[in-house]
Amino acid sequence: MKKFILLISFLFASLNTYSQTKSEILTEKIDFLSDSVLVATGSPGMIISVKCGDFVYEKAKGFENVYTQIPMGIDRLWRIGSVTKTFTITVLLQLVQDGLIDLNDPVSKYLDFVPNGNNISIKMLTNMTSGIFNYSEAEEFDDTLNNNPLKKWKPEELLEIAFRNEPYFEPGNGFHYSNSNTIIIGMIIEKITGNSLQSETKSRIIDKLNLNKTYVPENNLMKTDASSGYNEDSKKLILPLIDVTAKYDPSWAGAAGDIISNLENMKVYIKALAKGELLNKKTQNLRKDFYRVNDFFEYGIGWFRVNDKYYGHNGGYPGYTNMSLYNPDTDCFVIVFYNQQSNVSPDMLAFKILKLLE
Repeated sequence: MKKFILLISFLFASLNTYSQTKSEILTEKIDFLSDSVLVATGSPGMIISVKCGDFVYEKAKGFENVYTQIPMGIDRLWRIGSVTKTFTITVLLQLVQDGLIDLNDPVSKYLDFVPNGNNISIKMLTNMTSGIFNYSEAEEFDDTLNNNPLKKWKPEELLEIAFRNEPYFEPGNGFHYSNSNTIIIGMIIEKITGNSLQSETKSRIIDKLNLNKTYVPENNLMKTDASSGYNEDSKKLILPLIDVTAKYDPSWAGAAGDIISNLENMKVYIKALAKGELLNKKTQNLRKDFYRVNDFFEYGIGWFRVNDKYYGHNGGYPGYTNMSLYNPDTDCFVIVFYNQQSNVSPDMLAFKILKLLE
């Protein structure tokens, strides 16, 4: 009798397995991957949003504040880091569209203090082929940031650090990711428009798309509906977790990484970015001139493409990391956010999710 009951139980379990839909199986796999990150790494929290066809997965996991044990909320604000670059360079491309600047113009046409500016084009700034040293890789910058985290940085001060270091290569002869490039672009935008980069970004993108939870902060503080952020850029996971939510003034990142947003706004924005809703067709096609970095990753005009399909950018800022991608051909997006900056990267989880969607 016991054998019969066990057999029936096994059959029902088997039928239940085979009756699972593709969406249910995919949900279980993403749950397993994301839960594994939380358990294995001690990461504080995450937000994951995946939409592809009829499949929708959207969950907040872990904690937005580990000390008060507040669960992560799906609507929490976070610092988007280098996704900010896509905003800044979209504004630049709108100026290209308006005939106010050309991507082939030399930097020296607009700023006369950039070394070798006659040989560095605006385009080289946007696709990271200028060779200009990344100020945030300089020991001098780290020392100042650590000793005076609330310092208000001027773009000129950041670039002074960059220019005191040798370039990585001659303009156009390589690829090296550099925040300095986007800081220069921000200054050029302000010179052309006569307005602050913040006001141009707000009127041209944030207000146009009604991104009511997206803003450029004026100081180190975040609004009350924000997730706390833990740890700084590190090659290892740091335990216990260190709260760095408001440790730094965001002016150190400026045009290259200071914007704050949330999931709902990022879904609207990353889709508009990839579908070309912020540019005309001609200018959007200019943006798709990609520099192949490796077999699956290409960097273009202020954004990148993964697996020849997904467009977007990742972002890191002390306490916060995210990967935000969208495929305009299939209307699929993958957004992964961690309230932590360490060697545990949301890029890895996002890429695994992309594999599951194939």
